[in-house]
Amino acid sequence: MAIELIDDPEMGEEAQQQEAQHPADFLRSIMKLPNIISELDAEVVKKIGMEITRGYDLDKGSRADWEKQTKTAMDLAMQIATEKSWPWPKAANIKYPMITTAAIQFSARAYPAIVQGQDVVKGEVLGPDPDGTKKERAERIGRHMSYQVLEEIEDWDEEEDKLLLMMSIVGCAFRKTYFDTMLGRPCSDLLAAKDVVFDHATPWKKLRRITHCLNLFKNDVIERVRGGLFADIELGMPEGADNDEDAHYEFLECHCWYDLDKDDYKEPYIVTVKKDTSEVVRIIARFDEDGIYLNDQNEITKIKAVEYFTKSGFMPNPDGGSYDVGLGILLNPINEAINTVFNQMLDAGTLANTGGGFIGSGLKMKGGVAKFAPGEFKPVDVSGGKIQDSIYHMQFPGPSNVLFQLLGMLIQAGKEMSSVQDIMTGEQQTNQTATTTLALIEQGQKVFSAIYKRVHRSLKAEFKKLYRLNRLYLLPQDYYRFQDRVETVYLDDYQGDDTDVTPVSDPSLVSDAQILARAEALMQFIGDPLFNQIELRKRWLKATKEQNIEALLLEDQPQIPPELQQQIQQMQEQMQQMQQEIAKREESVNAQEQQFALTEKDLQAVMSVLQAAKADLALREQLAIQKIEEATLRGEMDAQMREAKINQLAAEKLENLATAERDVIQRMVGKQELSTSKE
Repeated sequence: MAIELIDDPEMGEEAQQQEAQHPADFLRSIMKLPNIISELDAEVVKKIGMEITRGYDLDKGSRADWEKQTKTAMDLAMQIATEKSWPWPKAANIKYPMITTAAIQFSARAYPAIVQGQDVVKGEVLGPDPDGTKKERAERIGRHMSYQVLEEIEDWDEEEDKLLLMMSIVGCAFRKTYFDTMLGRPCSDLLAAKDVVFDHATPWKKLRRITHCLNLFKNDVIERVRGGLFADIELGMPEGADNDEDAHYEFLECHCWYDLDKDDYKEPYIVTVKKDTSEVVRIIARFDEDGIYLNDQNEITKIKAVEYFTKSGFMPNPDGGSYDVGLGILLNPINEAINTVFNQMLDAGTLANTGGGFIGSGLKMKGGVAKFAPGEFKPVDVSGGKIQDSIYHMQFPGPSNVLFQLLGMLIQAGKEMSSVQDIMTGEQQTNQTATTTLALIEQGQKVFSAIYKRVHRSLKAEFKKLYRLNRLYLLPQDYYRFQDRVETVYLDDYQGDDTDVTPVSDPSLVSDAQILARAEALMQFIGDPLFNQIELRKRWLKATKEQNIEALLLEDQPQIPPELQQQIQQMQEQMQQMQQEIAKREESVNAQEQQFALTEKDLQAVMSVLQAAKADLALREQLAIQKIEEATLRGEMDAQMREAKINQLAAEKLENLATAERDVIQRMVGKQELSTSKE
């Protein structure tokens, strides 16, 4: 809704002058004021305050369902249990830590992957850089902004860890980046999703109203009033404080659009009101001078709003809403089912252990607890029969095996949804190879890699906001101490559009094993003249998380002496000649191989023939010896002749065997010589 300035003939001189101003001139005049309430009519300011609180109520109502879901999810994550009255008072009410475990595991893996050491921000060069000046500027910007988020902006590092945990449970968390004039430095505050209210049905990029719920103590309000930031209003007692003067006051800081220059085009402003009274305490412009665009008729065609909020989302909401969903909402139904099954099993075990039953009316004894001393018997009035006949003990079956199996199935389903498998939590099955383990880790990190990329985009958007603040508020030359070194940064480094900023973290690498594997792959180029050897070693040392890398490496790459370069060139020429000689030898060996080619099948055939020849010779030898023995018995051959004949047969046998084996040996030797020649 556009807020019109009141056209009153009795309005003050400043208002009459404002009426005569061109819209663009009016916007430029209020752009840098710490509070423009004094420039506006009181009725206009009052109407704006009413609009702010009404818009806040509408936006809060649009996310009512989301608030209920996140409240339930947070209770489950915090293990908050209430006393149950069914099936009996104080029945089992265990909260299984499914959401808690998943959120802790995500945060534990995400934080070290995103905040790596002392380098969080890096500058990037846009466009050509022939003399390297852009690269030097980008390096100065990266070091300075890393110093800001790790040292100057208090608790940024700690809050980033908290942001990842909150985001994983609720679905999103926010950063508010601005320049605090009271502190004299940039700030980037962590905001919970419940404290940032906007229309849930409107896409994040198209929101026209975002409200930050501020809780300020009385001293905080007084500091802002005396510092010229807030208008002085009557505070009264904090709402719902029960006479507690130290309770906080609730303010609504709304980033919205209003038409204060009366040209029918709304401009972006930040309006802060006291929630319970709708009194406006501050209005400031939310645009820069270079964000006002005019046409040829000197009319405002567009105003680019300055964004303060950065949203970090876990997973986009499937219903298209602006509030993202986290593990708390995704796992809530499964976690509730696990709790129900778990508690039913505990209750069944309680019944089976404690028992119960009926006592007949014929058994008369004092009620309450019966205590027995050793050897004591207590009198009981039994109308007849045995005591056990008057008592019936109920038999309860105890926990069901079906419920136990169902419990295991639900827990496994929850792990699959949250990607918290045993291999991801450090537990490994026995007899599992390293290749299988790495494959399981890679597969288990697919879901987290997508989430890391969303966090990476959010960090880049946050760093761009910080870059803008440095461009506006940094001193012309600023000195700071970071990593035990005094560094210098210049205001001119942040001027122009030829430098960009981005997080140092790589969203595609989410584990130390992946980072080290990539660094190991680069080490194969050590010694390659086409690669920067110092940079290769830097990346490898960084992957091993070595501290103070600069102290380990020489600043300049060592130069190779001319005589050594000549020797290297001669060695390279000799290597080329040797390669040519080897090629010729291979051609010669291939030709010989064709002559001495003998397949395994041929060798087997030759060996078979050789064995047959040996068997035939042995048979012939046996027959010849038998004939000699017969001739000796008949007296046709004396002992000397017999011995000579046997020796002759042995010699012939040896000669025949040698002839048969010679061919095989010749072929095998030729094959061996060929193999040796090739080597």
